[in-house]
Amino acid sequence: MKTTTHPRNPSAEPDDWPGAGTRGYGITRDEHLHWKAIGAALAEPVIEQFGSYTQEQLKRFVLDYCDGRIYCDHQVPNQRDVGMVFMPILFGAFSTVEPSPAWQQEQKLPKHPGDKPTKPDPPDEVEKPTYPDPPTDPVFAVEDEEVVRKLAFEHDDDGIEINAIADLFATVEGEESPRVREYRESVAANNEQARRDHEAALDEWRAATKKLDADYATAMGVRQQEVIEWEAEVKGLQGAVDQWKRDKAIHDAASQGFIFTRMQNLGVIYEDIGKAGPRSINGQPIFYSLRIINTSDWNRARKAITRELERRENMEI
Repeated sequence: MKTTTHPRNPSAEPDDWPGAGTRGYGITRDEHLHWKAIGAALAEPVIEQFGSYTQEQLKRFVLDYCDGRIYCDHQVPNQRDVGMVFMPILFGAFSTVEPSPAWQQEQKLPKHPGDKPTKPDPPDEVEKPTYPDPPTDPVFAVEDEEVVRKLAFEHDDDGIEINAIADLFATVEGEESPRVREYRESVAANNEQARRDHEAALDEWRAATKKLDADYATAMGVRQQEVIEWEAEVKGLQGAVDQWKRDKAIHDAASQGFIFTRMQNLGVIYEDIGKAGPRSINGQPIFYSLRIINTSDWNRARKAITRELERRENMEI
């Protein structure tokens, strides 16, 4: 079955351009119709066969239609709202989920471009390094005069001849007591070690701060390059958005033609009015279920519907 117009209502085919009255739609009306036609052509081989109704089922369908107890897809004024009226369509009821020939045909549709490009965040600022505290100055020891005095008078036999009590307190003239000398050398040695330890700590501190400065300079260089790239991306954002709009408009147009034509091949979608949900869309009911009468049965039912409506219209009382 190949159709170029709506099999139920030729005037219902949505050939309006979504970009009418808008700015920056992405494609012109002629391009929209061109891509919609491409989508429709891709859908032509996609024909789903549904079982036929019995004579009694067709009769019930005709009467329900004439009595307004069912609502059909061709009764939706704006065909783009069909998926919102019959929610299973919006949820993918007619999507092929396996690599069938129909799926292969559908894959030829222009792909959706994804999310709309947005302005990227600028590169993060580089935090200035926090330097460690420098080592504190060393505290040098000072000779304790009391210790020196005591050590100077301590008994020492070296170089002193003891002949009288006074000799116990004598020292070798011109020489320093060995214990005093040892004490002073110990103090000097400890101070020298403290000085060396402090110099080593200073060297480590200087090396650490130098590395922090080098790392900071490297990070600043990297950020400078990121800023250049970010500015270029921001500058090209409008072009990316325009291209995204165009790609999306092409995808939407082709998908619209594909889905619309595929629904033509399916037949008529309908549901009992009593199954409508509590909400509506543009004044139309919303259904969370649907039924389908195939095209062959619909063509038979449509003739009966026409006859029944004419009979009621011309009924003589």
